[in-house]
Amino acid sequence: MTALVEREHVETAGERGRDEIPPARVRGTAMNQQHRRPALAAVVKTAELDAVASQFSDFSMLHRGIIEPLQEPGPRATILSVAPKNNSMRAGKKTILTGLAMALVVAALAAVARADEASAAKARSLVEAAINMTDSQQAVKLLWQASDIDPTLEDPYVYLGLYYNSRSQFDQVVAVYKRLVKYQPNSVSAYLNIGEAYMSFTPPKGADALPYYQKAYQLDQGSAFAALRLGEVYAQMGNREQAAHYLNQAVTNGSKNPAVASEARKILGDMGAM
Repeated sequence: MTALVEREHVETAGERGRDEIPPARVRGTAMNQQHRRPALAAVVKTAELDAVASQFSDFSMLHRGIIEPLQEPGPRATILSVAPKNNSMRAGKKTILTGLAMALVVAALAAVARADEASAAKARSLVEAAINMTDSQQAVKLLWQASDIDPTLEDPYVYLGLYYNSRSQFDQVVAVYKRLVKYQPNSVSAYLNIGEAYMSFTPPKGADALPYYQKAYQLDQGSAFAALRLGEVYAQMGNREQAAHYLNQAVTNGSKNPAVASEARKILGDMGAM
């Protein structure tokens, strides 16, 4: 098993030159920037502390401008007279601090969003530059830089995985995709690629590959490819019951991938389970 899965596409080792960085493909990267955003509670806390620190110089002005007009004669004065003046001041102070805190939170989140967009654009430009290079070593450096700038962008990992796979550096393929699933924990193709890399060792590391194939199947139970690989691994481990279960599932789910369904039928036939 030397296949390397690129999203829904499967590529076998040796399809590309030994040192070749593959050409660009259609991208559909999902962005998840949460890990790069400041914790909301921390932002609010900072905003409140800043507001408290400034209230001694600014509050008298704010009080004159916001609180005192509410104490003019008329219905509003009657409402305020129910509570002591110091309670009104405390209520006004709390309203002011809350408003300042929320304004600072909105500004901080907007700044983070702008920074994220800039990082994503820079990372994509590095990927584009890398895949058009003839110097593979320099291209690999740019791809790693892109993954550092925007760790959630899938493209750098895909091309790094293809590069290391073409050189049979399967430990590097594992490292690349393990880094990706830290930031894209729902990437089915990433888990499949880790499994493929483990199964490409000599001898294959089925016990290491199994949990990653299981995770891929858990995320997408309609994946005929994940079911096929699970069936193969269980068959190699001598677990006929589990092997037959997943291989039959691969046949059932293989309507859109006849090659996978055909391979599953072949293994079932070799097991005498057809």
